[in-house]
Amino acid sequence: MNVIIKFSASFREKWGEEVLRKCRPGSSIIDLITAIGIPDNESFTIMLNGSNASMNDQLHEGDTLSLMPLAAEIRK
Repeated sequence: MNVIIKFSASFREKWGEEVLRKCRPGSSIIDLITAIGIPDNESFTIMLNGSNASMNDQLHEGDTLSLMPLAAEIRK
């Protein structure tokens, strides 16, 4: 299945503004974040289709995942 990932602020420097990523049906947000290589020590806000989400939320075909570093990270 395909999921769109949108990156904000400092995340754009490393991963770009937006990517289309293939993942297995039944994948969770944490599965996708691990697959794209975001380090465990990164602090960020997760939005799934415009609503707050958690790492364990399941992804579905066509979902849009937005990842935003916390305010402290933006100021760096």
